[in-house]
Amino acid sequence: SIAFESESNNVKGEVKEKKVVIKDAILALLSEQTAEELSAPSRRDTLKKELKQETNRILNDGTVDELYFTEFVLQ
Repeated sequence: SIAFESESNNVKGEVKEKKVVIKDAILALLSEQTAEELSAPSRRDTLKKELKQETNRILNDGTVDELYFTEFVLQ
């Protein structure tokens, strides 16, 4: 699971409104990664940055300041 942090209340509302689009973009980005890349702790910071950039690309009313992995399970 992923959690977003933003100082802007507009962004919080927009993330809720665009939840499906954001989830789709995140899944597309994650599916491009190998299991080895996803399981490497050193890769997680880069992955968080990429996910945040992709999310911010979708948003119009501001940006996500931080992105957190609240649960990270590989199957």
